[in-house]
Amino acid sequence: MIQRFLEKEVIKVLLPSLMAIALFIVTLSQIILPSFRENLFADRKQSIEHITSIVSDILIFYQEQESTGLMTKKQAQDLASQQINMLRYGNEKKDYFWINDMEPNMIMHPYRVDLNGKDLSGFADPNGKKVFIEFVKTVQASDCGYVDYMWQWQDDPSQIVPKLSYVKSFTPWNWIIGTGVYVEDVEKEISNLTAKMVTYSTYILGLVCLLSFYIIRQGLTAAERRKKADAQLRQHNDHLEEMVLERTNGLVELNEDLRQENHFRKTAENKTREQHAFLTSVLESLPYPFCVIDATDYAILHANKAARAFGKKTTDKCYAMLRNQEKPCRNDRLICPMDEVKEKKLSVVIEQLFYDTNDTPILLELHCHPIFDEKGKVVQLIESSIDITERRRVEKHLQRSEQNFRTLIDTANDAIFISDLFTEEILQVNKSAEKLLGLEASKIIGQHQSKLLFPPEIYTEHRKLFLNHCLEGQGILSGISIGNTDGSIIPVEISLSVSGWQERQVVLAIFRDITERKRMEQNLCQSHKMEAVGTLAGGIAHDFNNILTAILGFSELSLLTVPTDSKSWYNMKKVTQAACRARDLVSQILTFSRCSMVDETQKNIFLQRVINDSLNLLSSTLPSTIDIQLQIQKDCRPVHADYTKIQQIIMNLCTNAYHAMRDKGGVLIISLHELRIEKRNKLDFPELPPGFYAVFSVQDNGTGMEQKTVSRIFDPYFTTKSQSEGTGLGLATVQGIVQSYHGTIRVSSRIGQGSTFTIFLPIASDTTSLQTIEEISSQTGELPQLTKNVLFVDDELMIVQLGKIYLELLGCQVTPCNSSVTAYEKFLADPAAFDVVVTDQTMPALTGMELAAKILAVRPDMPIIIITGYSELVDEKRATQIGIKGFLMKPFTIDSLLQALQKIVLPGKDEGTCGS
Repeated sequence: MIQRFLEKEVIKVLLPSLMAIALFIVTLSQIILPSFRENLFADRKQSIEHITSIVSDILIFYQEQESTGLMTKKQAQDLASQQINMLRYGNEKKDYFWINDMEPNMIMHPYRVDLNGKDLSGFADPNGKKVFIEFVKTVQASDCGYVDYMWQWQDDPSQIVPKLSYVKSFTPWNWIIGTGVYVEDVEKEISNLTAKMVTYSTYILGLVCLLSFYIIRQGLTAAERRKKADAQLRQHNDHLEEMVLERTNGLVELNEDLRQENHFRKTAENKTREQHAFLTSVLESLPYPFCVIDATDYAILHANKAARAFGKKTTDKCYAMLRNQEKPCRNDRLICPMDEVKEKKLSVVIEQLFYDTNDTPILLELHCHPIFDEKGKVVQLIESSIDITERRRVEKHLQRSEQNFRTLIDTANDAIFISDLFTEEILQVNKSAEKLLGLEASKIIGQHQSKLLFPPEIYTEHRKLFLNHCLEGQGILSGISIGNTDGSIIPVEISLSVSGWQERQVVLAIFRDITERKRMEQNLCQSHKMEAVGTLAGGIAHDFNNILTAILGFSELSLLTVPTDSKSWYNMKKVTQAACRARDLVSQILTFSRCSMVDETQKNIFLQRVINDSLNLLSSTLPSTIDIQLQIQKDCRPVHADYTKIQQIIMNLCTNAYHAMRDKGGVLIISLHELRIEKRNKLDFPELPPGFYAVFSVQDNGTGMEQKTVSRIFDPYFTTKSQSEGTGLGLATVQGIVQSYHGTIRVSSRIGQGSTFTIFLPIASDTTSLQTIEEISSQTGELPQLTKNVLFVDDELMIVQLGKIYLELLGCQVTPCNSSVTAYEKFLADPAAFDVVVTDQTMPALTGMELAAKILAVRPDMPIIIITGYSELVDEKRATQIGIKGFLMKPFTIDSLLQALQKIVLPGKDEGTCGS
């Protein structure tokens, strides 16, 4: 009877406990652990998506630097790749990112550097999956996604494990950026966390079992005791005290059980608090706001530091703290993400505009995820947000940049063509391209680029150059010409680049018309030739004038000592005359080559002399088939002009006449006469005021010109000569010079009958001439005596000797020096001992100008004469600016030296122009 009773009591007590334990085990294994595993794996995927978006922002930043012109595309890509290559994350800081393009080619891989720059289209994992082809397919399908495959364990190539990677495209550079998680790593983490949860659950289950065991035991014990007590009360009332004692012992055991139970409970609570602290620290460390919100009353159950800093109010309601609303967000400006998640029961991503604590607008991207109860009801919401204000700003900036770029293309001076890389179909052109080809855009777009641009005779060669240049990606392509609709061939310089445009591979070709540049290069080449001629002439003149100085000087000295009726005097006179001719020839060469040392200010000049000097230069170059005839009015009065420029006019016109007659020969007629223009013939010369004019003309009977050519001959760079013969600047320069002197130029020409150029220059208003010093000397027959102490300096010993003799003949005391350093030392020894310093310019150690500056620093009043055969660093104007009183050109004579000395030692006496 008692045994049956106890069996019923065991069943009553034990069955609920066992059912509760079984239900707990089933819930843990079938619901809680799978849900925990799934959520943890989803979190890891979301984490790599988020950090990939952050790395994508790095590419956006450098692409912006490229689009604004701060970097080239290559510089931007290299810097972006280097920065991403150094990024690491994960527990051991070995998780990484890689970059490949859509070809696919490897751009950057930190651990597989052997793949960098290689084509990966054939690369497969041990299971045969073509990994990088799958990456390209994934981003082509949806811009981003996940791909699972087999790959080496981090930096260990010997260990191949499953991997799940997230890839995302970067369209501006046609790149794919990716990172991934090792499945084994995630499984290990899940296993660890699962083991911890199972451990905690085991503790709880053990506690439940202990409690159940205790309850069962106590129930059974109580029942047994109650039955025994009844029996004993009925049978052994006298055993009451023993039963009390037994009950007391039972209470002691119960107290010990409760103590152990309390210990187990505290241990479990401590571990739970540790887990809670760990999770809290993780959430607090997140850089973006993270909240857990109650789905019923919008209460914030947890908010990390970033969320609290974002809030404007201290409140427990999400709409008040995060959105500054007095009630839940249900308006056009703000959409409640809670309602979206509860309605769809799915994670949602929305964008909303907020204002921070300083009322600064911030655009946030909200990521909202539901938490369900066991009935599938949304009870809580996890909300995290990312500040995308800067990203949107960059996107708008890119849009504006694209609009500006389109405007820039249309306003560019260079012709721009955008064409398909493979079909060469022209897709877009700018206004300059229409102008270059002489066609409207509608007639250009859709055409085959090479066939449209290149003339048939050069089509094959130029198209091959064009395509090879595109494929090789070199710099600027030169030596290309294109055809215009008017039949002309235009030289161009082409800059090419291949890029993506409207989902096509296109060639951006910039065509620059370099016709004018080539013409300027030819002109510059001609200018360099003339400059070289001038430099050569100057160098020759310097040495030659030193030689002529000695020849002319010592010849003059010989004439002073030889009887005038002797044959030696006659011979020396001829030497002197020859030296004078050589001096004049050097002077003419320097003048023509723009190296003349004389002042180029305007003065009264006789055209008769300029014509004779110019013909002396031309006579050696003109062939004998050209007969030169002069028709010169000897008493034609001078004009006020620059000698060099008038000579430039004569040389230019005579050279043009020679070119017109060089094939068959002919007659070159040069004429000069004086003409008076009065009011009655004003109609014939409307551009000239009445007065007297010197009329100079150059006439040839060569090929002549048609009227169309005559109308353009004065245009700059217009020429009928070949590239090696003319620059097109000669006649334009002639016209400019004539007009600057208030004159005019007339042209008459007919095909086959030759051309005549006639120049009208006004006669100088003051034509009075001064008597030269040579004339004064010939009248007196004696040389003046100056009686001055002269320091004479020249590095040529013969010239020092000549100068000493000249100065002694003029009554001077001479201290000769053939070293400028020695001369300065002698001057410093006694600065007051000298009345005049005469020094050469070109000398070693100290030039004449440098020596003069040192002397003037000691004696500012010291009269100094500079002598030079040629120096581009000194002329009379520059010498005067530093305080030099006299300037003398080599080869000098005793008369020219006397003239220079008289000018500075007898300042009241006008002796004419120094150096004449």
